Amino acid sequence: MGSLQQPIPPVNSPINATASNRLATDPNGNPLETSSMASWSFGMSACFPSFYSLFWKQRTPNSNSSDSDSDEYEISLESIKVNFKDDYIGGGTQSSVFRGILNEKTIALKKLNRASEVDIRMLKALEHPNVIRTLGVSTKDICPCIIMEYCGK
Repeated sequence: MGSLQQPIPPVNSPINATASNRLATDPNGNPLETSSMASWSFGMSACFPSFYSLFWKQRTPNSNSSDSDSDEYEISLESIKVNFKDDYIGGGTQSSVFRGILNEKTIALKKLNRASEVDIRMLKALEHPNVIRTLGVSTKDICPCIIMEYCGK
């Protein structure tokens, strides 16, 4: 009788430690030691600033950014049906997320808490099965927002 292997837990699930020095397993089921997890997390944190700078740039009142770049992806908040009181999904220090309806399709509306500009061309070009798709932005209304596909529970 063959032995059954436990499935690998999803990335965002809590990790059940079976020993004090084992935190997780690699895709082949081999245990990852603390030092390899620390090396991996250090490497990811070193890459994060360059990844972050690709997608965000600080917007200043005298910014010379071209409005035509984002006009192509501009979606007016008036075209989105959203109740900011009842449709709140969650949020953090940089944004709040709301459920809304755009063209009879459920979407997620990410309302930014600070004045920043999103390089929407980069976000729209980013396609991967594990990444939520960006539909557009709303920069000309009261608050800057990113309109994204909605992923239900």
